Amino acid sequence: MEGFKAFGEAQSLSLGDLTLESDEDTLSLYGRLALTIDQPSLERLDHLIAALTQARADLAKAMGEGRASPPPPTDLPSVRNPFA
Repeated sequence: MEGFKAFGEAQSLSLGDLTLESDEDTLSLYGRLALTIDQPSLERLDHLIAALTQARADLAKAMGEGRASPPPPTDLPSVRNPFA
């Protein structure tokens, strides 16, 4: 967990089946994290809280430096729904 920085060099962190991926302008979370009443779950939750707390600090710092993510594209083509 140590050294994970959001909004910088591309990197990822896995906690069980939950993955946090970060690059210069995006932090993505995907997967699942099952927590049960035991010590390993408590440790995974502590790591997740620490990673998200660090990500929040990194985001605030990036915003304070005037950085901003590019806006999402608005000119995406329409695609017919194959399931409709």
